[in-house]
Formats: sequence, C-alpha cells, structure tokens
Amino acid sequence: KILALEPFYGGAHKQWLDGFIRFSSHEIEVWSLPDCFWKWRMHGGALSFAERFLETRPKIELILASDFLDVATFKALSKTQIPIVTYFHENQFEYHWSSQDRDVLKKRESHYQFINFTSALSSDWVFFNSDFNRNSFLTGVKKLLKSMPDNNTFQMAESLPQKCSTLHLGLDLRPFDQYFHPSSQHSSCPLILWNHRWENDKNPDEFFQVLEHLSANQFSFSLVVLGQSSQQMYPKVFDRIKESLKKHLLQWGQVQSFEEYANWLWKADIAPITSLQDFFGIAVAEAAYCHCQLYLPKRNSYLELYGHCPQAFYKNKEDLISKIKRWKAYDQESIKQKIISFAWENQIEVYDQEIARWG
Repeated sequence: KILALEPFYGGAHKQWLDGFIRFSSHEIEVWSLPDCFWKWRMHGGALSFAERFLETRPKIELILASDFLDVATFKALSKTQIPIVTYFHENQFEYHWSSQDRDVLKKRESHYQFINFTSALSSDWVFFNSDFNRNSFLTGVKKLLKSMPDNNTFQMAESLPQKCSTLHLGLDLRPFDQYFHPSSQHSSCPLILWNHRWENDKNPDEFFQVLEHLSANQFSFSLVVLGQSSQQMYPKVFDRIKESLKKHLLQWGQVQSFEEYANWLWKADIAPITSLQDFFGIAVAEAAYCHCQLYLPKRNSYLELYGHCPQAFYKNKEDLISKIKRWKAYDQESIKQKIISFAWENQIEVYDQEIARWG
C-alpha cells in the first residue's frame, strides 16, 4: 500500500496523481492540501502531514511525495523509516520568478531551491517528469552549492545523480477521442489556441505581441483563449488583449466542462507556444494530440519530447510570425505517436514496476 502526499493538489499535480491512482494496480491512499499558497505549502505541508502521520500511524509500505513537500522536515518530524520516493513535476532552480516577487526582491528565492535539494537527499529515489527537469535540477544544485561561502562540497550531493531518473508524465488521453469530428479540422481561417494557465511563466506577452502584429497586418485568424487565471499571479496583458483582439475572439477564459475544452482543442488549428518554463507541458501535449499544429521555441522540455519533428520549431518571434503567416499543415503523425507513448495505458506497467522496487 502506498501513501501519496500532495501538498498542492491541483493542476498538473492532481491530474497526474488521479491518473496514477486510476490506472495503477497498487493500492494508493492520498493525503492532500488545497492548491493555493504554494510557498506556504513548501514550508508548512510537511508539518501538516507529519502531525497526521503521528496521529494515525498508517499501515503502508511506501510514501510517494511530490516536489512541493519538504521531505527532510517530514521525515524528521514523522520519525518514519518507510521508504520515500519523490516525484518532481518542476524544480525551483528552473522556476521563472517574477522580478516583483517579494522573495526575489529580498533575495530569498534560493531557500525554495534548498528545500528541493534536501528533499531529494532525504528521498530513497527521485523521479522527474522529463530529462530537462532532471538535468536542470542537478545543474542547479551544483550552482547553488558553489554560491555558498564555505563548506559547500558534500559527498551526498555528488552521489545524488545516482538515485535520480526520468519517468515521463502519464497522460489520460482517451477522454478526448469521443469529441473528435473530422469537420472540425483546418478551416481556411486558422483558429489559434491558448490553453495554458494565465501566468507570466507561460509568456503571454510574447504570445499576444505576435497576434497583435498579425492582426495589425490584416492576417485573418480566430482566437480561443482558455486556461485558469489566478488573482495572485494575473498578468495585466490579458486585460488589454480582451479589447485589442476582440474581433478575433471566439472564447475568452476557462470553460466549465471537459467537453467544452476538448471540443475547442479539436477545432483549433495552431498552437503557438511561447512558454518560458515547461517541465513537461500537458497543455502542449493535449493540443497536439487533438491535431493542433504546434510551433515551439527551442527550450524547456520541447526539444527532448518533440525534437524529432524540426518543422515544429521556430527560431525567434519574427520566425514565429512568419510561420503563422505561411501556415500550412505539416505531418504531425510522429508527434502524435510520441504523445500516445505517454498515455497511462502505455506507461502504467513501467510505473508500477518502478514503484514496486521501493515498496
């Protein structure tokens, strides 16, 4: 039996954990906290779970933590000897901080990196959702320790790569299939899609600069803007765009059902991706699975996952504008097959075997 500890139960974290539970042959119990106040979750989540652990003494063989848990603190306070495996959806070394974040202004952002570092040290094994995530984490650890004034070489840190591996994210893709209909594909006026969180790390400024340029040059397109917005991290560009691109808009804001979301993805023709940070990219994979043509920057996890399809990449903003203007469908079959390989049906056996090594 596995106890999953998720201090930030929402978004990609929830989607992954729910999928693992649904497809796995293991018995999994979930302890979770709401997906808000992420910094407090990284500090306080360990205390909440340790207190509950001491009160209930659950009969389990393995603990599965996420990277938002301070594993070192949890392990110390709970006094557990049960093996702990941690799954990193992201890492704080590659996190795209806002220049106005109070922790950046007070030069405290490295504290969250150190929590990730000691969590990995305290875990029996560490999985990452992509090679990009794993490599940037290990590189970040070296840079962090090098920046410290003294006593900054540790054998534990040197041996850390030996207990880290990549276990690509599992995706639940079948629910999209029932909403496919051929008539939704490739209209003469392309439908452009945004299906990401409304946050600065997804780089909405560049995305909408491209579309405003296209609009000003009389390029004909329609626009669907989906995704969840947050009052705490809301980029002001969305306020301007709602007016400046009003004539192109077919949908603005998060939809109320999965059916609506899936229908828009199948209808969309182009998904220009401008994200500054993506450790795997569920939204990107879902769009491509629904035959939406990707245009990707050469960064994040994209080269690792889609590098076999060079037509999908652009060099810079000007190149992206040019590709959209000259839009024509390229062969996406290799991309779709790659995404299908991440489906839970194709990954769960590997997941269960990897997890079973520790439980």
